[in-house]
Amino acid sequence: MNTTLAALTVLIFVAAITPGPNNLAVLNAAVARGIAGAGSAIAGVLLGSLALLAVALSGADALFTALPWLRQGVSLAGCAYLSWLGASLIVPSLARRPHETPVRTPSGTGQLLALQFANPKAWTMVLTAVAAMRGALNGAAAAVVLAILFLAVPAVCLAAWAWLGLRILPRLQQPATRARFDRVMGLLLVLSGLTLLAELTSWGTPQ
Repeated sequence: MNTTLAALTVLIFVAAITPGPNNLAVLNAAVARGIAGAGSAIAGVLLGSLALLAVALSGADALFTALPWLRQGVSLAGCAYLSWLGASLIVPSLARRPHETPVRTPSGTGQLLALQFANPKAWTMVLTAVAAMRGALNGAAAAVVLAILFLAVPAVCLAAWAWLGLRILPRLQQPATRARFDRVMGLLLVLSGLTLLAELTSWGTPQ
């Protein structure tokens, strides 16, 4: 049991601290709206993770195991969405008509809660954790332990990304600098989507 907990903690930490859609969204929210924006973004990610966990524990993990094409479809759709978000930041005209407001990455609590259902990285982490924990604990005990892990570990990692966003905020007051920042964020989102897609293509399902 202790070995499983340690392994899951490390796995969730590595997934949560490395660049991905959630980190970039929290970073962007901190840049755009300061501490309040970062707080609402972190809350959205954490609530979305708990929602995914509840769905997985209610039987989605078994469904995805029985129907691997369904998991592939969800992951492909998520990769496409992340890539589109990134591309719209790199080339804003891809996602808007003339004179419309440029598309921004989701940053509100509700937006980021919903984003978790389109995030292949989030699905992979939740399904992996549920499968591992069911080998060590059953029922309510597994649900409680997993909920604590998916709240505590990502919260620390996302807070670190929010701090980074607040640190670089003073450098982004000029429109040209902010435009370059958006393009970099867009490129990272596209790379994130393509990396997850490469894993999906290589292994059949995300690892």
